[in-house]
Amino acid sequence: MADTGHANNVANFEELVSICAGLGGQYNPSNGDIELSKLQNKLTSTNGAFDTYGSAKAQEMLADTNRENGFAVLGRRAN
Repeated sequence: MADTGHANNVANFEELVSICAGLGGQYNPSNGDIELSKLQNKLTSTNGAFDTYGSAKAQEMLADTNRENGFAVLGRRAN
C-alpha cells in the first residue's frame, strides 16, 4: 500500500522528536530551524495533516465503493 511510506515517515519523525526531547539540555542545535519547540510544532501540524488526509482518503474510498455498487446492479447489459 502506498500510504505505508507516509505513515512510516510520520512515525519516524515522531520518534526523532521524542529522542531530541529526551536529551533535554544536551540537544541545543545552532540552527534555530531545528530547535525542539519548532520540531514539536511541525510534528503537531504533520499529525493534523495526516489525520485530514486519512479522513479524505476514507471518504474517497467510500464514494468509489458506492459507485461500483451502483453500476454492479446493471450487470452485463450495460457493456
